[in-house]
Amino acid sequence: MATVPIQPTFTVNQAGITSATLNNIPAGVNFVYNGRPLLAVHDGGSGSTSLANQAWTRIVLGTVDIDNFSGWSTGSNTYTAPLTGYYMVMGCVVFSGQSNAGHSAATRFVINGTPVAGIGSHAYPSDGSSVPGVALSRMVFMAEKDILELQGFQDTGATVSTNNSGVSAERPYLDVIFFGG
Repeated sequence: MATVPIQPTFTVNQAGITSATLNNIPAGVNFVYNGRPLLAVHDGGSGSTSLANQAWTRIVLGTVDIDNFSGWSTGSNTYTAPLTGYYMVMGCVVFSGQSNAGHSAATRFVINGTPVAGIGSHAYPSDGSSVPGVALSRMVFMAEKDILELQGFQDTGATVSTNNSGVSAERPYLDVIFFGG
Protein backbone atom coordinates (compact mmCIF):
# COMPACT_ATOMS: atom_id res chain seq x y z
CA MET A 1 0.00 0.00 0.00
CA ALA A 2 1.33 3.47 -1.00
CA THR A 3 1.88 6.19 1.54
CA VAL A 4 0.22 9.52 0.80
CA PRO A 5 2.68 12.40 1.35
CA ILE A 6 1.56 15.03 3.82
CA GLN A 7 2.51 18.69 3.44
CA PRO A 8 4.68 19.69 6.39
CA THR A 9 3.70 22.60 8.59
CA PHE A 10 6.16 25.48 8.81
CA THR A 11 6.58 27.99 11.56
CA VAL A 12 6.91 31.69 10.69
CA ASN A 13 10.06 32.33 8.60
CA GLN A 14 11.11 28.66 8.75
CA ALA A 15 10.63 28.35 4.96
CA GLY A 16 12.59 31.56 4.37
CA ILE A 17 9.71 33.40 2.75
CA THR A 18 8.92 36.77 4.25
CA SER A 19 6.97 39.80 3.07
CA ALA A 20 10.32 41.49 2.35
CA THR A 21 11.28 38.58 0.08
CA LEU A 22 7.98 38.77 -1.76
CA ASN A 23 8.32 42.54 -2.19
CA ASN A 24 11.45 41.85 -4.25
CA ILE A 25 9.48 39.88 -6.83
CA PRO A 26 6.21 41.78 -7.40
CA ALA A 27 6.15 41.07 -11.15
CA GLY A 28 6.29 37.33 -10.50
CA VAL A 29 3.56 37.51 -7.87
CA ASN A 30 1.39 39.64 -10.16
CA PHE A 31 1.90 37.17 -13.01
CA VAL A 32 0.76 34.25 -10.85
CA TYR A 33 -2.11 36.26 -9.38
CA ASN A 34 -3.41 38.02 -12.51
CA GLY A 35 -2.25 35.70 -15.30
CA ARG A 36 -0.23 36.82 -18.30
CA PRO A 37 -0.61 40.41 -19.53
CA LEU A 38 -3.19 40.73 -22.31
CA LEU A 39 -4.36 43.73 -24.30
CA ALA A 40 -7.13 44.01 -26.88
CA VAL A 41 -8.04 47.54 -27.97
CA HIS A 42 -9.82 48.88 -31.07
CA ASP A 43 -11.37 51.97 -32.60
CA GLY A 44 -14.86 51.89 -31.15
CA GLY A 45 -16.23 54.42 -33.61
CA SER A 46 -15.72 57.49 -31.44
CA GLY A 47 -13.02 59.03 -33.61
CA SER A 48 -10.81 58.17 -36.53
CA THR A 49 -7.15 58.98 -37.13
CA SER A 50 -6.23 61.41 -39.92
CA LEU A 51 -3.05 60.36 -41.69
CA ALA A 52 -1.19 63.03 -43.65
CA ASN A 53 0.36 62.01 -46.96
CA GLN A 54 3.64 60.08 -46.54
CA ALA A 55 3.80 60.50 -42.76
CA TRP A 56 3.86 57.68 -40.21
CA THR A 57 1.06 58.45 -37.74
CA ARG A 58 0.09 56.93 -34.36
CA ILE A 59 -3.35 55.30 -34.59
CA VAL A 60 -6.17 56.31 -32.21
CA LEU A 61 -7.73 53.28 -30.50
CA GLY A 62 -10.31 54.33 -27.94
CA THR A 63 -12.15 51.15 -26.90
CA VAL A 64 -10.42 48.73 -24.52
CA ASP A 65 -11.73 45.16 -24.59
CA ILE A 66 -9.07 43.57 -22.34
CA ASP A 67 -6.23 45.19 -20.38
CA ASN A 68 -5.63 43.07 -17.29
CA PHE A 69 -2.38 44.86 -16.30
CA SER A 70 -3.60 48.43 -17.06
CA GLY A 71 -0.87 49.09 -19.63
CA TRP A 72 -3.01 50.94 -22.20
CA SER A 73 -3.17 54.74 -22.23
CA THR A 74 -6.19 56.05 -24.11
CA GLY A 75 -4.78 59.58 -23.85
CA SER A 76 -1.54 58.76 -25.67
CA ASN A 77 -2.75 55.63 -27.55
CA THR A 78 0.27 53.64 -26.33
CA TYR A 79 0.84 50.41 -24.40
CA THR A 80 3.38 50.27 -21.57
CA ALA A 81 4.84 46.79 -21.05
CA PRO A 82 4.13 45.65 -17.48
CA LEU A 83 6.79 42.90 -17.54
CA THR A 84 10.08 42.24 -19.30
CA GLY A 85 9.86 39.50 -21.90
CA TYR A 86 8.53 38.43 -25.28
CA TYR A 87 5.19 39.66 -26.57
CA MET A 88 3.15 38.68 -29.61
CA VAL A 89 1.87 41.95 -31.07
CA MET A 90 -0.88 42.01 -33.70
CA GLY A 91 -2.35 45.13 -35.24
CA CYS A 92 -4.32 46.33 -38.20
CA VAL A 93 -4.90 49.78 -39.64
CA VAL A 94 -8.09 50.00 -41.68
CA PHE A 95 -8.32 52.99 -43.99
CA SER A 96 -11.50 54.68 -45.18
CA GLY A 97 -12.70 53.46 -48.57
CA GLN A 98 -11.72 56.40 -50.73
CA SER A 99 -10.75 55.49 -54.28
CA ASN A 100 -6.97 55.79 -54.27
CA ALA A 101 -6.00 53.29 -56.97
CA GLY A 102 -2.26 53.03 -57.56
CA HIS A 103 -1.34 54.07 -54.04
CA SER A 104 -0.39 52.07 -50.96
CA ALA A 105 -0.91 51.93 -47.22
CA ALA A 106 1.25 50.41 -44.48
CA THR A 107 1.31 49.44 -40.80
CA ARG A 108 4.21 49.20 -38.33
CA PHE A 109 4.94 48.89 -34.62
CA VAL A 110 7.18 51.33 -32.74
CA ILE A 111 8.83 50.67 -29.35
CA ASN A 112 10.24 53.65 -27.45
CA GLY A 113 10.25 55.71 -30.66
CA THR A 114 12.15 53.10 -32.69
CA PRO A 115 10.35 51.22 -35.50
CA VAL A 116 10.28 47.43 -35.12
CA ALA A 117 11.76 45.58 -38.11
CA GLY A 118 9.08 44.65 -40.66
CA ILE A 119 6.01 46.44 -41.95
CA GLY A 120 2.71 45.32 -43.42
CA SER A 121 1.72 46.97 -46.70
CA HIS A 122 -1.22 46.85 -49.07
CA ALA A 123 -2.10 48.50 -52.36
CA TYR A 124 -5.39 50.37 -52.55
CA PRO A 125 -7.94 48.41 -54.62
CA SER A 126 -8.20 49.62 -58.20
CA ASP A 127 -11.98 50.11 -58.05
CA GLY A 128 -12.19 51.60 -54.53
CA SER A 129 -14.86 49.02 -53.66
CA SER A 130 -13.25 47.58 -50.53
CA VAL A 131 -11.76 49.11 -47.44
CA PRO A 132 -8.00 48.44 -47.39
CA GLY A 133 -6.84 46.98 -44.11
CA VAL A 134 -3.16 46.42 -43.41
CA ALA A 135 -2.46 43.78 -40.74
CA LEU A 136 0.86 42.94 -39.12
CA SER A 137 1.99 40.54 -36.39
CA ARG A 138 5.42 40.34 -34.78
CA MET A 139 7.09 38.67 -31.81
CA VAL A 140 8.92 41.45 -29.98
CA PHE A 141 11.02 41.74 -26.84
CA MET A 142 10.07 44.55 -24.48
CA ALA A 143 11.57 45.54 -21.15
CA GLU A 144 9.26 46.58 -18.34
CA LYS A 145 7.97 50.12 -19.02
CA ASP A 146 8.82 50.03 -22.75
CA ILE A 147 6.20 51.89 -24.78
CA LEU A 148 4.54 50.33 -27.82
CA GLU A 149 2.45 52.10 -30.45
CA LEU A 150 0.69 51.16 -33.69
CA GLN A 151 1.33 53.45 -36.66
CA GLY A 152 -0.14 53.79 -40.13
CA PHE A 153 1.14 55.30 -43.39
CA GLN A 154 -0.37 56.16 -46.77
CA ASP A 155 0.86 57.80 -49.97
CA THR A 156 -2.30 58.99 -51.73
CA GLY A 157 -1.21 62.62 -52.04
CA ALA A 158 -3.90 63.75 -49.57
CA THR A 159 -4.96 63.22 -45.96
CA VAL A 160 -6.74 59.89 -45.39
CA SER A 161 -8.67 58.78 -42.31
CA THR A 162 -8.93 55.40 -40.66
CA ASN A 163 -12.28 53.68 -40.90
CA ASN A 164 -14.40 54.00 -37.76
CA SER A 165 -17.82 53.09 -39.13
CA GLY A 166 -19.48 49.80 -39.90
CA VAL A 167 -18.79 46.60 -38.00
CA SER A 168 -15.90 46.32 -35.57
CA ALA A 169 -14.10 43.90 -37.90
CA GLU A 170 -13.57 46.83 -40.28
CA ARG A 171 -11.85 49.09 -37.74
CA PRO A 172 -8.22 49.43 -36.56
CA TYR A 173 -7.12 47.23 -33.64
CA LEU A 174 -4.11 46.25 -31.52
CA ASP A 175 -3.70 42.99 -29.58
CA VAL A 176 -0.77 42.18 -27.26
CA ILE A 177 -0.07 38.83 -25.56
CA PHE A 178 2.81 38.24 -23.12
CA PHE A 179 4.66 34.95 -23.69
CA GLY A 180 7.35 35.13 -21.03
CA GLY A 181 10.89 36.18 -20.32
